[in-house]
Amino acid sequence: RLMAYLRQGERPPLAGPGEVVSYSNEGVALVGAAIERVTRRPFPEMLAAEVLGPLGMRATTFDPDEARATGDDATLYTHTREGVVRAPAWSRAPAYLGTGFLKSNLLDLSRYLRFLAAGDGAALGLPAGRLAELTRPRGWSQPGGSYALAWSVREHRGVTVVRHGGSLKGVSSSQGFVPELSLGVAVLMNVDDAPALRAWYGAVNLALGDAADRPFYGDGHEALEAASPD
Repeated sequence: RLMAYLRQGERPPLAGPGEVVSYSNEGVALVGAAIERVTRRPFPEMLAAEVLGPLGMRATTFDPDEARATGDDATLYTHTREGVVRAPAWSRAPAYLGTGFLKSNLLDLSRYLRFLAAGDGAALGLPAGRLAELTRPRGWSQPGGSYALAWSVREHRGVTVVRHGGSLKGVSSSQGFVPELSLGVAVLMNVDDAPALRAWYGAVNLALGDAADRPFYGDGHEALEAASPD
């Protein structure tokens, strides 16, 4: 169904392959579909076997029912015209699992970020240098920042800051790492459009000995909320 939707061609191409960087959930979902075709396994099964299991991420799943069964699931809230109300269910998008939609907790995310910050890929049996391809800048994305493979990368006070995040109904998140400090930071919030990105920047600033609200780019007059959203 995803392939049929993409073939409809409702939007003209922005440019030829490799000419511009434009964030596309459909594009990342297509990578997930390609992985399924090559491995001949459903994407959740492949990810559990190749990544989640070896890294010990036992509480991480695509299935909201499995997450709920652990008893460690959060109550979600969303914004409406009447104010903030409880969101009745987790978002589901079976064709878009390659883009994310994982349900996880901070302990599992700390394992994942620790693996990425180490940078050698040994825990997954990757050849030397292969993991670095995830964070190799591929194109300009915002002032002072580049986009890699699903990661935003920028230099800040002499270190490399790698992050990604976003928001769905009832959820806001931001996670990333600073390899030079062996530092990983994950922020999870149970309401959409919450300042997870600002909290993430604040945590990294504090680890660097700065004030939490020090801007990450520009001449210092921009608010942290002005950073490009995911």
